[in-house]
Amino acid sequence: MEQRRIMDFRPEFVGSSWGREFAAGGLGSIAGAVSGYPLDTLRIRQLHSKTVSSAFTILRIVISTEGIFCPL
Repeated sequence: MEQRRIMDFRPEFVGSSWGREFAAGGLGSIAGAVSGYPLDTLRIRQLHSKTVSSAFTILRIVISTEGIFCPL
């Protein structure tokens, strides 16, 4: 009975299967963007760099010159 009482407080949107899939897709998209854009930035800078070949070296240079939140 306690399980049913907890379920009553959940909105219908999240309780339905399409709502869960929609929310999971949104969170997956956000996670992909948050992890993908910085790695893509490092990849592009690595391609355009003539002397530096390591992604960690490029990351260190970017953080030292532009800071951690450089695109913001």
